[in-house]
Amino acid sequence: PCTAQIDELSIPEPAPKKVVDDCGFLRYATLLEDVHIPWVASHPAHFCRFTLTIIRGNVSPPAFAVSQLTEVGSGSFDASSQTVESTGNGRFHVDITPTELLGSCPEGAFAMDLKVRAKATNGIYRIPSYDAEAIRGFALAPARAP
Repeated sequence: PCTAQIDELSIPEPAPKKVVDDCGFLRYATLLEDVHIPWVASHPAHFCRFTLTIIRGNVSPPAFAVSQLTEVGSGSFDASSQTVESTGNGRFHVDITPTELLGSCPEGAFAMDLKVRAKATNGIYRIPSYDAEAIRGFALAPARAP
């Protein structure tokens, strides 16, 4: 079976590391900080394909979208004008600035959808029971004054 997992989002730099709070907000100090978005999309024999979509509000097209075979191994590839890094074993991440995610909005709510589709077939049709999906939401907003 496939694995789909969206790990904790963060803004690692500058210290201290900022993470999504209990209310679902990730607060940025400047629009140039990188939002670190990690996920796992895997199959034991690498026979899968994944799609990660990040949608802001009800805006189309998505703020970020990537579709890739998991055979990429470790290294990087380009998606939606971003560089996606892979550390192997189905682990991926992308670093995107708040400006790129928010567009013209000062803050925004996002839905993330990770679909991992197995390549297994019964000889005629694909077998969807091996698929996996993960969904996560978060809001991106400026840091509050102390």
